[in-house]
Amino acid sequence: MNNNPYQFREPVKGSGFIGRKELVLSIIQTFISSSQNVAFVFGRRKIGKTSLLYEVAHQLAEQEYQAVYWSLQDAREISLEQAINNLAHEIEQETGFHFQSVIDPVSFQSQFLPEVNKHIHPNKLLFLLDDVDSLQNGGEEATYLIEFIQKLIINNRETVFLLTIGQPLDKLPSPFKRIAKQARYELLEALTETEASTLINDPVKQHLNFNKTSVEKIIALTGGQPYLIQLVCHHLFDLAQQKHKSTIQPEHVDDVLPKVLKDGRDFWQSLLSRLSDEEIQRLRAVADVFVKTQAITQKQLVKAAIPPSDVERDLNEFKKQGFITQAGQIESDVYIFTIPLLAHWLIDKTKNGLPDPPEVSVIPWKVVVPVLAVIAALIIVLSIFFQWGRNNTNTPETLTAQVIVQTDESPTYTPSPSSTSTPTQTSEPPVTPSSTPIPTTSTPIVDTQATASAATATEQASRQLSATERAIIITQTAEAEATATAKYAQADNDNDGLTNAEEEALGTNPNVADTDGDGLDDKEEVDRGTQPNNPDSDNDGWLDGLEVERGSNPLNTDTDGDGIPDPDGPDPLNTPIPLPAGVEILDIEPVDELLFVLVKDQGVYRRDNAGNWENISNDLPDKNDINVIEVHNNPLTILAGYFNGIRRWTEAGGWSAKVETPQVHSFVSIPDTDIVFAGTDQGIYRSTDNGLIWAAMNWRKDNSAVIVVDIQSLAAGQDGAKRWVLYAVGGDAGFTYKALLQPDITQEATVSSSSQRWVGKSVVSVSDTECGAKSKFFAAATYPENSAKVYIGNDKSVICHSEDGGESWEARKLAVPEGIREVYITDIILTTDDDIAYALTGRSDSPFASAGLYRRDEQGEWIGPIQPPNFSLQSDYVQSGAINPVNPNEIYIGGSQGLFLYNGQTDQWTAVK
Repeated sequence: MNNNPYQFREPVKGSGFIGRKELVLSIIQTFISSSQNVAFVFGRRKIGKTSLLYEVAHQLAEQEYQAVYWSLQDAREISLEQAINNLAHEIEQETGFHFQSVIDPVSFQSQFLPEVNKHIHPNKLLFLLDDVDSLQNGGEEATYLIEFIQKLIINNRETVFLLTIGQPLDKLPSPFKRIAKQARYELLEALTETEASTLINDPVKQHLNFNKTSVEKIIALTGGQPYLIQLVCHHLFDLAQQKHKSTIQPEHVDDVLPKVLKDGRDFWQSLLSRLSDEEIQRLRAVADVFVKTQAITQKQLVKAAIPPSDVERDLNEFKKQGFITQAGQIESDVYIFTIPLLAHWLIDKTKNGLPDPPEVSVIPWKVVVPVLAVIAALIIVLSIFFQWGRNNTNTPETLTAQVIVQTDESPTYTPSPSSTSTPTQTSEPPVTPSSTPIPTTSTPIVDTQATASAATATEQASRQLSATERAIIITQTAEAEATATAKYAQADNDNDGLTNAEEEALGTNPNVADTDGDGLDDKEEVDRGTQPNNPDSDNDGWLDGLEVERGSNPLNTDTDGDGIPDPDGPDPLNTPIPLPAGVEILDIEPVDELLFVLVKDQGVYRRDNAGNWENISNDLPDKNDINVIEVHNNPLTILAGYFNGIRRWTEAGGWSAKVETPQVHSFVSIPDTDIVFAGTDQGIYRSTDNGLIWAAMNWRKDNSAVIVVDIQSLAAGQDGAKRWVLYAVGGDAGFTYKALLQPDITQEATVSSSSQRWVGKSVVSVSDTECGAKSKFFAAATYPENSAKVYIGNDKSVICHSEDGGESWEARKLAVPEGIREVYITDIILTTDDDIAYALTGRSDSPFASAGLYRRDEQGEWIGPIQPPNFSLQSDYVQSGAINPVNPNEIYIGGSQGLFLYNGQTDQWTAVK
């Protein structure tokens, strides 16, 4: 993809218009279903008013309305007559109705408009009047125009008028206030979260992914303003192209903010245009508090040295003006900036001392007039010299007529005595084309002397000459034309290295060095073998010049031969490395569908959604010692557990230092929070900052003093009251622990509403020989939105299933093949279908491998093993799995022979390389 799809400089039209469906429908119904012919749309600057006008026009076109757009921003400084004639030209362009003379206000109403309506019948006119309130302070001519528009609306009830304004009705000029009393009034607000998300994702959904957190961050910073969303995404798209990113992460948003703040300067200043300098300084003080704390309260403003007497005034004024709004859905004492980026710009401007745009200085007429006079004199002298050169009578080859320049009136043509006619003043002598015309070309002939001789000979041929003289003239003309043509053919007008003749043969433009605008000159394209008339010779979505700059082949859609087109892969020059065998743990980031796997003795690999693998742990000296990994998306974070601690990895910061803990066996993260739990030899550890700092929970069995230890697997889900429940299983005498995390999962000691259910309560009976003390558990799984259903798997081929949150259990044994002793349940995978679950068996350190995948049928039996091709029951293992977020019928399986994708519907295995 080569062109940036986010366009923030121009209004959006057609399919690019997103959202506002209810508002558009309301306006259309107003005009179609009622007698009203006027509607006002109020919205702040750059909120999308002009785009809304075009969308209404687009949809009303199906109802036989012909729209005429008129920007009144451009009309405030011109005369009324000029403004009306400009409008008439717009009407002519849209309707095809031609008018001949200048139109005044009276004839526009009485003659012109009725004729237009007759011409377009049965269609109706729809006037789109943009920025009506810009006329308010436009001077006397603007006042006349306001009155003209008022009469136009009142006297043409069959014509529909849709007006946009940038300030409330009570601020409008009186004529518009009177009209508005009988008109429809609509408020154009920021995009909803869904609309904003669509605007971010849709333009690039086939080429670029936005991380969910990134989308939320863009919406939050821009306040849902479509202009700012387009501006931010425009720079993010450029960043992705430059750095070959296939996914936009939150840190990338931070990277482009300086450019966003700079490019949005006109927008920021327009928001502040109605504030005094003193008000802007007060708003900056409020912005400083907001940027530091992400919230604004009266207490914080007082602490920021704003006088208490001014605090309430500032909050009320800036809220009324739309700069700040109360946080949350109900009235509160906490405020936030409606557009947080404005706060950042105010602070950025203060720190960096960005100057205000210089006012346009007016050059005094005392200076302008003499300068213009000198320029005019030079033009006259040059034109005299040029005319003299053409008509000089000092040689026999030139015409005998000359132009006499008079100082007191226009030039007069003076004939020579041999002329047979008397031309009128300011006319030119007649010219008859020669029989051999000079080739027509958009390029001036190089040999001007030869051209002048040809023109002279041609003009002489129009006289009454002898046959000999005519023959001489024809010969001279042909020779001059041949000379000029030859010189032009050998010239290189655009200095690109190709002659004009070569460019004509290629079909390129001899006046433009880069005909197709792809960044390569025409000559360079010829040398490289690319097409000088096609900006993308291999049609892969990247311009030829861009490919040359990046080192990829502009004649090959897949330069590195990895099966992925150059624009779609993270590096078109790098063939992805294959994934080694020995996959022990795998996890998927569901939003961007990024796959992460832990390979035995080789560290952590990441695969993007283009299919490219990368070892992200190559820089770690202890990458071979990682036991387990977890993907947490808040933002994208990888947690790696060791025998003696935990590291974390982020896209922006790489790997952190190791935090010392006991040996880690498992992780579970709480979605949409920064909370992660780790299961270790010495109990459960918790982080509340996305894995940076860890603390032991010291949870105990029932009400005893015994601390929960040897945690092999963790699972978390919500109960019917939307409270998070944590399950922990391990090798400690078969106990399964259930922690009800309420009311606040960040608190260390929490108790459920039931006095019988303390944190760390054992929910598996020790007397149960299949689910209890005689087995050790290595796998646990529950549903994120239904923690009542829970599965646990042990080392004796048994899976225990509970439908009531662990109050009661049902044990089912896997159908282990004959000759194989009990197997470890290494992982349990739950699908979106409550009746379908999978179990993985066999560990790399188990003497009873029996690698395979078991599926739970409708009767609750576990059927299997289902194995990838060439797997050995005796020596292979499968140890980890995950649902494919794109297709819930597919399961990723990692094991001793690598990574596989299993389709439960087709019963097909596919190796993932």
